[in-house]
Amino acid sequence: MRLRGNYTMMQRVSYRRRGWRGSWRLRTLLLGLCGWLLSAVSTMPCRAESPRILLVSDPDTPEELEQSARSSLSAAFDLADASAYLAAARAQHLSPTSVAALTRLAPKARARLLVALEGTRGRLQVTLRDGNSGQVLGEESLVTRGRHPKLSGRAKHKLTASVRRALARGGDGGSAGRTSARGRQAAEAEEDDDDDDELSEQPAASTKGGAASAANRATWSQPAAAPRRPVAQPIAAPAAVPSDPEPDEPVAEEGPDSSGSSAPDAFAVRASLGGGGGARTAAVPTHAGSRDVNSGFSLPALELGLNIRYMLGSHWLLSGDLQFRTFFGLQTPETLPDGTLTRTAVSSRSFVAGVAPGYRFGGPESVDLRLMVGWAFRMLESSVATLPSASIHAAVLRPELRIPMADGVVMLRVAPELLIIVGVDAVVPRNVLALAQAGVGIGAEVSLDIRVGGPVSLGVAYRESHGMVASEWSTGYADVERYAVGRLTVQL
Repeated sequence: MRLRGNYTMMQRVSYRRRGWRGSWRLRTLLLGLCGWLLSAVSTMPCRAESPRILLVSDPDTPEELEQSARSSLSAAFDLADASAYLAAARAQHLSPTSVAALTRLAPKARARLLVALEGTRGRLQVTLRDGNSGQVLGEESLVTRGRHPKLSGRAKHKLTASVRRALARGGDGGSAGRTSARGRQAAEAEEDDDDDDELSEQPAASTKGGAASAANRATWSQPAAAPRRPVAQPIAAPAAVPSDPEPDEPVAEEGPDSSGSSAPDAFAVRASLGGGGGARTAAVPTHAGSRDVNSGFSLPALELGLNIRYMLGSHWLLSGDLQFRTFFGLQTPETLPDGTLTRTAVSSRSFVAGVAPGYRFGGPESVDLRLMVGWAFRMLESSVATLPSASIHAAVLRPELRIPMADGVVMLRVAPELLIIVGVDAVVPRNVLALAQAGVGIGAEVSLDIRVGGPVSLGVAYRESHGMVASEWSTGYADVERYAVGRLTVQL
């Protein structure tokens, strides 16, 4: 009896332990299930409240630019599948971003906001419209960058903020309640008239990062053979201004990109001012040898420049250049007849002007090649009659290669130069010159500019040019100029 009682007691203890363990596992399972249900229920309202946006772009907009805008908007909003809308626009021979397509076809997509993209030179034009009425809610012009244009971080932030403002004005919180009664009546009349194009019969698909596969895309029915009756665009009544409007989200300014060279317009004017030093020499032949004027490296030298550029298309361009250089306080050594060495003041000036057709190999911040054809004049004049004075006129042929780096912040220019001298004027005391009628010259210029903010750039440049003209004497005429300057450039 005692053994039986002990066995019964052990069984009860075992049942209690099993029951406790079983209840603990059950409680854990129930708690996990409740947590999962709560999380699912909490996310449902957010998805339901996420506004659907129909994003369409002009056929001429670069694909990289469209994908950049799509990735920015898909991170914050639900993008509706635009395949049915594009098919309907093609069937009626309408551009996807035209006013007729956005006001007549896009409202059937049942999106709360319509975002139309149109790419231009260096910019992306964005038009925001109400999903029901097609009324314009806002417009933005965003700067693009690179050879394959994309949106910068600031431009993406500005695009997202503009969409949120447009939703707050008329696209969010039930756009049907925000449109006017006249707009609703016109939309209903149009739906009755175009039952064969009803988009509501198609499944409303949405995408988060890209378009759906072609097999799963909805298709529109073909339009009727009879011509469509033009439908007047509904005139929306003035919207009531909310008593406490939601403040606009702060948007980062474009900064230097909006006015600097990273986003150039079709027409651009740049002025430059440089200062530094250089050397000016000339060797004038005589029957007894040559009379030389050599300033050596001297300070200061002044440089003024003006460049005007106009884009003839997406790649071809035409520019004009003006450059003026001179020295201040230039002196050259002179040996007097009694053997005394002295220094004589001389003046030096040079001027170059020309036009340069060119070709840009990519987007706004890509390599371009220009060929300048122009005219050059430079002179060296002595303050005394014992030293020679001379000047030359020449046609200039200068190819120039411009290489932007660091997204257009740094610009390297390399420009070799060919001179065809067609006029020489030299004055040597008590001597008859016998110079040839024409000569030749070669030179080059290298510069490096760095954009420091907005339209302002700082840079350095070095130029060297040699001109040579033959004569009947043992030596010929030689003319050399050298400049090394620091340069400030401003886009006007």
